[in-house]
Amino acid sequence: AFIGAVVLMFAALILFSAVKTVVSGFTSIGSTSEKKTEYTEFITPVVVNDPLPFENVQKADNKMLLQSSIWYALRQLDKTEGYEHESDATDKIVISADLVEKAAKELFGNDVKLNLHILSESEGSAIYYYDSIENSFHIARRGIEGPTAVITKIAQKSDYISLIVGYCQEEMSLSSSENNEDACYKFMEYILAIRPDGSYYIRSIRNYTGN
Repeated sequence: AFIGAVVLMFAALILFSAVKTVVSGFTSIGSTSEKKTEYTEFITPVVVNDPLPFENVQKADNKMLLQSSIWYALRQLDKTEGYEHESDATDKIVISADLVEKAAKELFGNDVKLNLHILSESEGSAIYYYDSIENSFHIARRGIEGPTAVITKIAQKSDYISLIVGYCQEEMSLSSSENNEDACYKFMEYILAIRPDGSYYIRSIRNYTGN
């Protein structure tokens, strides 16, 4: 009877272990899916500008940094409950340059330096321009055309996160878009540096040719 009880006990332990493994597996899958959504939301304003690779923010294209920060700031405001965009006489959205600079630090780290005047009214476009008198940006509501992101692989290290990102050609609006990996025409690696508080920012973007 004692031996039978021991056998039953081990059988129960094996069953519990198997169930735990299965549950853990499903938890892991769900967690990965949630992370993909989180990271996609974070990098989308950058991906839409189709940036050239860079190893640190000082070597990144200044116009790309500025445009990405504008879209990141707009998307953050768009998620704020009760917030309504201010508009100018031509129905462009008006956003403070201070918010754009704050967004830049969230996206690219504290070392980022924006050249706001690169999108001055004379140098700007039909999509957006910088008003130095009001220290604000004026942005068209129609959105911009450019690639959107499909994250295919996530690898987390001790101090950074590696994302393999597929680029799909679609129009970006203030809301997120869902895309199919099969529609991607190229892939890049985004390296997110992890801050001490657990948040992260884009440290570098690299060409990716692996599987």
